[in-house]
Amino acid sequence: KSAKESRRHSMQVSLSTPLEEALGRVAGLMETRSYDYELMKELNAVKKALTSQRLFDPQSSDALVNFRDSPVARGTFLSEFVRHQDGPPPLPQSGGGGERPSTSTTSADSMSTSPTITMMGEVGRQKSWSELLHTSALKLQRSKSQYSDSFKEWSFDQFDLSEDELLPALFTFFEFFDLLEVFSIKEEVLREFLRTVKRSYHHNPYHTFRHAFDVSQVIFYFLTQTNASSFLEPLDLFAVLVGALCHDLDHPGQNNLFQIKSKSKLAHLHNDKSVLENHHVNKLFEITQDDSCNIFATLDDQAYFEVRGSLIAMILGTDMEHHFEHLGKLKALASARNEDVDAVVSLEDRRFIMSTLVHLADVSNPVRPFRIAKIWAERVIEEFRKQGELEQSMGLPITPMCAPKALNLPKSQVNFIKYIVEPYYAQAAKLFKPMDELLKHISDNLLMWESRLEVEEDSDSTPVKK
Repeated sequence: KSAKESRRHSMQVSLSTPLEEALGRVAGLMETRSYDYELMKELNAVKKALTSQRLFDPQSSDALVNFRDSPVARGTFLSEFVRHQDGPPPLPQSGGGGERPSTSTTSADSMSTSPTITMMGEVGRQKSWSELLHTSALKLQRSKSQYSDSFKEWSFDQFDLSEDELLPALFTFFEFFDLLEVFSIKEEVLREFLRTVKRSYHHNPYHTFRHAFDVSQVIFYFLTQTNASSFLEPLDLFAVLVGALCHDLDHPGQNNLFQIKSKSKLAHLHNDKSVLENHHVNKLFEITQDDSCNIFATLDDQAYFEVRGSLIAMILGTDMEHHFEHLGKLKALASARNEDVDAVVSLEDRRFIMSTLVHLADVSNPVRPFRIAKIWAERVIEEFRKQGELEQSMGLPITPMCAPKALNLPKSQVNFIKYIVEPYYAQAAKLFKPMDELLKHISDNLLMWESRLEVEEDSDSTPVKK
């Protein structure tokens, strides 16, 4: 039977998915007798890979299968993966774990529930949203349009603004895409939602309202300065801005592994699966149960459930446990997109795009200009340190990345960039364009951290004179 006849025969079968079609074509080719042994081996390997139940998981080793159902073991692997300088560690048999933390410092309870808020440094005086927006605009080149333009810069430094001034900035993100008009959202409802979200973040070293704003501003950058928005519909734009802002709501300052090891109520509630991420989603929809904060009130059922599904996908997708699976899917999507510009069309595809954007934003700190990246890195280390101290005081095994010897700022950043950030952004750059500036920042910052690490190591190796 010829290869052409085999292919025709395979196509006579009713194939319902591209995967089944690919398998059918491989099977048809394997029926052909004219191919040599080595090629048959390769085709068999392709067939085996396509039928794998873990199609998008990285092939670290067969041991991965043995510990994928253990959240503690998975946490340890991710923790060690980032901590080791010379490459990924061997897969653990058992033990603790960890994941990457988040950013900021918030005055969570400083806001009134009234339509006015207090400016930092102006005790006793209340300013309206319009006044506050105007004041912030003056700081950022004295006009609302220039104010918006400032947030389109990758080098934007939010630390030039007070946390209260960030609220009208967030409002501007929604205004920019006309989302209030498109979805008939009342201005005061959005303002109250933003105020309530701000109060829901805690005074952690890293996972704070400032981190939530940081992720939101990165999303705004991607939507306005790359082709990312071309993949999305208006409802998606609304969802991704909300998801970015709310992805760490009510974060306690300790990671998922801590929740599991300490047998917390949250771990029991969410069955040790993406404990904090599930909590963040729950908190978001708890906030919108209040009519004064319900930014979804005007959506019909179809739109509401679409947004809800997208938010669940985005926020659960920020769990670092899913990073490598996510990276595999991103590679596949980028490859498909290069071959077919219309490859991203379905709701499932768009949700993956939104999840990718939020995950990119969530790990974007090392991609910022170095002076900003360093601030975030210091906050991450401080949150790790506090978790390690808490674990020790509770008699719990200390998460590897939170152990005193692991709290090395340059080393942690070198490994986080090399093994997490750089590979992920390299794949994203094939899909979202242009990203040249961001890739250069990654390269420059890696060199900066490596040089600082070398100085530390040289200092440690210098013999002490007696």
